[in-house]
Amino acid sequence: MRIILIFLFLSFLAAIGCTDSKSEELIEGNWHAVKILEDTSHREHLLPEGIHFNFGYPKYSFEGDQNEEGNYYIKNDQLHLIPENEDTERDISILQLTTDSLTLHLIDSLGMRAVQFVRSAN
Repeated sequence: MRIILIFLFLSFLAAIGCTDSKSEELIEGNWHAVKILEDTSHREHLLPEGIHFNFGYPKYSFEGDQNEEGNYYIKNDQLHLIPENEDTERDISILQLTTDSLTLHLIDSLGMRAVQFVRSAN
C-alpha cells in the first residue's frame, strides 16, 4: 500500500510539473513583430521589419537588435527562455496565443509593453 501511495504522489508531482505541450505546439513556427503597445501611455507603435522569433520545440531563435538562441518551454501562460551560454532563465508572460497571433508582455528597463507578433508565411 505504501508503494502505491508513493507512486501516486510522484505521478501527481510529475503531472503538475509538466509543460504546456498544447501551447508549445501552437507556438511552433516563425513569428515577426508588428506592433508594440506601451502600458503606461497606451500608445501603439508599428515596429520595423527584422524582429523575429522562431520556435521549434525545444529550441528557439530571436533576431532583432541582438540575436539569441536557446531552449524554451511554456508553463502557466509563461514563455520560459533559456539562452545558450547564459545561466539565467527569462520568463515572459503570454497575453495571447492563437494560430496566427502571439502577444508577449515585456518588462525591462524601458518599462512594461505588450508586443504583438504574427505568424510568418515562411
